[in-house]
Amino acid sequence: MARKIQLAVALMSVCVCGILSLQLAFAYSSFQAERNLLEKQVNEAFASAFEAVRNDRDEAILDDLRQLVSDPTFIEITSRVNPVYGTTVFTMKELQPPFKGQTQLSLSIETFPEKVEPITPKARQAFIDHIVKNARNDLKNGYVFYYTQKLGDSLSKAKYEVPIDTAMIGERFRNGLGKAGLPTRFRFAAVAPNDGFKTKPIDLSLKTNAAPKLLYAVFPDPDAVVFERIKWILAGSFVLMSVAVVCFGYTLKVMLSQQKLSAVKDDFIHNMTHELHTPLASLTVTAESLRKFQHDATARETYLDIILLQAQRLGALTAEILETARAGKVGNREKQTIVVSDLLKKAMAAFPCDAVAVEDNVGDLEISGDANSLFRMLTNLIDNGLKYNPGPGAPLLVKADVSGKKLLLEVSDNGPGIPEAEKTQIFDAFYRIGTGNRHDVKGYGLGLYFVKEVVRKHNGKISVHDNENKGTTFRIAIAL
Repeated sequence: MARKIQLAVALMSVCVCGILSLQLAFAYSSFQAERNLLEKQVNEAFASAFEAVRNDRDEAILDDLRQLVSDPTFIEITSRVNPVYGTTVFTMKELQPPFKGQTQLSLSIETFPEKVEPITPKARQAFIDHIVKNARNDLKNGYVFYYTQKLGDSLSKAKYEVPIDTAMIGERFRNGLGKAGLPTRFRFAAVAPNDGFKTKPIDLSLKTNAAPKLLYAVFPDPDAVVFERIKWILAGSFVLMSVAVVCFGYTLKVMLSQQKLSAVKDDFIHNMTHELHTPLASLTVTAESLRKFQHDATARETYLDIILLQAQRLGALTAEILETARAGKVGNREKQTIVVSDLLKKAMAAFPCDAVAVEDNVGDLEISGDANSLFRMLTNLIDNGLKYNPGPGAPLLVKADVSGKKLLLEVSDNGPGIPEAEKTQIFDAFYRIGTGNRHDVKGYGLGLYFVKEVVRKHNGKISVHDNENKGTTFRIAIAL
């Protein structure tokens, strides 16, 4: 049986380890997937914020351009019809030209098929829109076209000399993160840091061929955000792993308990076999002697006394086993009113007066319970203490007291004591201190189990303690 249990434990251990490994792998994969998604979303939000700020900046430049082109004191716009192609040719001329450079520009617009000479307000607006549209495409591609010298200088200065506002990028970025439910605590860095999570950089340089001017957004603790986003997945994995571990532990405990119970039962059977063998052998020998030989009256009485004594031993053994079996049904019996002092006196009367001392401090206290079971409980404890008493000396002490709303009963002996490791096992059925086929102290491992069951059925607790000098004290507390 032991080998089967070991094999079963090994197989269950492998299964549980497999479940735990799969759950840990799943949790790690979930964490990595969520972190990758977070990084992707943050990078997209960062790039989107930069693009929005750059577009707003270009639109502001274009608004200034529109105002300059629309200013009649700065730019004069005229139109004429080309006699060869029959198209309208627009001319844009600076009214206050610089000392050098291009001062005017002539062009036709394919999307404006009308022939206009002189220029009309509609044609003027179409020309201005066309210039702004072309400038927008130029800015988007990263260069400035000089329509005239002053317009080109103005566009170039606004495009290449005014830096991009990182504060606006930060505001747009933070708003985008908040709308997406992403962490909004970050800082900007010009150099890639070694700590935290950093986004892909954006280039703030204004000229196409200039050295890059990188900007990173750095998040100090992205893992906390990832854990927050997958906390229910992790919680589910943790619960499943906990259930697997608890079930494994419980099953292991049950199997080991069964193995232990089997060993204890084997020990009980060995002891019981010895206890039964002696009286049965005496009964057999005595009966055969009475049958085969003619004895006088005195001899027959002696043999009959032997038979009676051994029969009583068998009866006592049977009674103890039956009482133990009935211990679990104490709570189902009809309860009686019991005077504690009378219960103590009755229990003391079953033992020699010089072997047991009593301290009765409860007066006329009454409790409700099963009188017969409580009597057997006390006599079992006293008999157990006397069995392990090494010899003459201080008698066994039985003490009764009241503490609060509890009846306290103590039985103290001056025996060899109980090993610390076995104090939690002595109340198990069939358990006896030590192992093997020992018979120096008679017993079947049922007495203390019976005591524990009686105490439990009377809503009490029992504990075992070492005395200051030597011996053991069994302490019982029963609620009044």
